[in-house]
Amino acid sequence: MNELGIEGAEEQMQAVAQYAWWTFERRTDHDAHSYAGVEDTLSYLDNIIRTQGPFDGIFGFSQGGICAAYMLARQHQGDTRFQFSFGVFCAAAQMTDAAFKIALDSPLPMPSLHIMGEQDELISIEKSRILAEQFDNPVLFPHPGGHYIPTQKDPRTVWKAFFEQQAAAAAAASTSA
Repeated sequence: MNELGIEGAEEQMQAVAQYAWWTFERRTDHDAHSYAGVEDTLSYLDNIIRTQGPFDGIFGFSQGGICAAYMLARQHQGDTRFQFSFGVFCAAAQMTDAAFKIALDSPLPMPSLHIMGEQDELISIEKSRILAEQFDNPVLFPHPGGHYIPTQKDPRTVWKAFFEQQAAAAAAASTSA
């Protein structure tokens, strides 16, 4: 067995790939962050949407959910790169960097599903509920767990019903067009 000293452990941790949509620093004066790389992320996702899309909806978990909600808010304000009909958010909240906050005059007029853990220590259920308030008639699914995507029978039933509704709406829209 190879034992690593503190220096070896630090080197090993630095060598592990870590993924994030953008980097952030917590502000000490209040519960907010300063973000770097958001526009790069949006450009990257725009490229994926153009080359692999179109996509009917968008799903995001944790920071990806924050990004997905931000994309839908930008779409609502006229950003034509994004043309989603619905959003699904798991363990997600609003942007906390004032530079990226979007003040909405009214809730986003699209279906949304919000999955939130009652024991989530990274993104509290309260923050997930605040995000849900940005949407017309959001579907809320709190689960007793933490910061993860629940896969038990009850959550799968909720997911399935939501996606079936979106598929029916898309089919109805395509036949009336």
